[in-house]
Amino acid sequence: MTQVKAKRRPPSPRTTVFLITLAVTSLIWVLRGTSILAFVPGGVLLLLIGFTIFTGVVCVLQ
Repeated sequence: MTQVKAKRRPPSPRTTVFLITLAVTSLIWVLRGTSILAFVPGGVLLLLIGFTIFTGVVCVLQ
């Protein structure tokens, strides 16, 4: 009995952009919460969160 292995496709560029923005936003949020990046304004964090949500929606709708 032979098994057929499915070939994995690399993620699309939109998925890659979403994952990178999610990782950067999460990292900045955690570092800001621990006061390592306390100098980062809250508006920048809100923009990153908004951009992450936007790229997530675009990724899903592709």
